[in-house]
Amino acid sequence: MSNSQLHGTGVNSPANVSSTTYEQLLSLFFQEFEKIKAQVQEHANILPEIKRLQEHITNLESRNAELELENRRLRELLGSHQNKHTTDTPVANTKVVQGTLEHSIGKSSANMSTSASNVPIPAAGLGTESSAWAMVARKAAHKKPTPKRRTVESAARGFQPITGPVGFGYVYIPRSRRMSRRDVRSRLSVLGINPYRVLDITFPARSVVGLLVHEQYKDVLLAQLGKAKIDIYKDFNPCDPAHLADPTYSGYQNRSHKTYFFLSESFVTYCA
Repeated sequence: MSNSQLHGTGVNSPANVSSTTYEQLLSLFFQEFEKIKAQVQEHANILPEIKRLQEHITNLESRNAELELENRRLRELLGSHQNKHTTDTPVANTKVVQGTLEHSIGKSSANMSTSASNVPIPAAGLGTESSAWAMVARKAAHKKPTPKRRTVESAARGFQPITGPVGFGYVYIPRSRRMSRRDVRSRLSVLGINPYRVLDITFPARSVVGLLVHEQYKDVLLAQLGKAKIDIYKDFNPCDPAHLADPTYSGYQNRSHKTYFFLSESFVTYCA
């Protein structure tokens, strides 16, 4: 519905709005609300997969840093060995050592999942100094990092039946000053609340913080907030016109008029 159509039906003048037009507007509002609700649910369904991919990327970056460090250390060992044994080590043995270490470096860079412990020792170098250096490289190899418990639990939830309450809900708590979302998450972590379980943080009123969590985690959240002696706003309504701080609506004293104009302008902005 365009702006001109809304003005034609008398949106900006409550006295001129007939009951039929008002019912039509409410019907359109509810249709748009259902669409937005479906989009929010769709986003909530893909959040676990996004978190799993983020954790996987973090593990890969950590493994890559370990391999680069190992690569640098092996090159330093090779350089120090060449400088130390230039005069008193036969050329053949030096070439064997160099080939063994370079082979280990090449395999580590080409495939991150291959450990340096799989590097074969040349048969010609057994019992010589080259085999000792190969053992040094083998002992220094890093094992694949063990997945974090949170990563394992997130992967397992995809194969478990649904039990307990489903859905999401907001928990509203007070705040005494301005805070950013990062500040809120940091403070929740100090209180023993897993910040990964808080899906969204809102500021619906000047002194209120809203925490969006899954219904199965709400009891844990309430218990931790209770230990910290933080009050819970059980009857808080974020859609109450009393929380509108925009001075545009300061002239509307009547609650129904304020709600009507707020919804009308929001709908016009959304459609435009």
